[in-house]
Amino acid sequence: MADMRRIVQGEEGLWQESIDFGNIPDAWIQYGGGEAFIEIDLGTEHVPVLKKKFDTYIAFKESGRYERLFPGCTFRVLVFTTTEERIEALEQVTSTDDVWFCTLEEFVREKLTHEHWFALLGFYALSATPKKEM
Repeated sequence: MADMRRIVQGEEGLWQESIDFGNIPDAWIQYGGGEAFIEIDLGTEHVPVLKKKFDTYIAFKESGRYERLFPGCTFRVLVFTTTEERIEALEQVTSTDDVWFCTLEEFVREKLTHEHWFALLGFYALSATPKKEM
């Protein structure tokens, strides 16, 4: 089974917790604007394999386990891939706006706040600064 480790700050200091939800993400990051799983797609995996991976992420979120393990953290999967055509193919196999797509070339060329993230319902930009509490 796939396994991921989470570093947790407790009263006794830092410790690791094993998280098994069916996928091993390439990374999980926290940044000024939220949190995200990272997937790097070099175009070598068949689209149905990636569809299953996306479905597993969404099932993890919808089960409530993500919220229990990462309370208050935004659920998002950022997929870096090779071409706009690949993005179009991958968008065909996911039905959620929780999975965002961008080409590697575009990501390294632009700032994090650039609106180059593709989702089913449009473009999104990641916030590079923390959200202010109201």
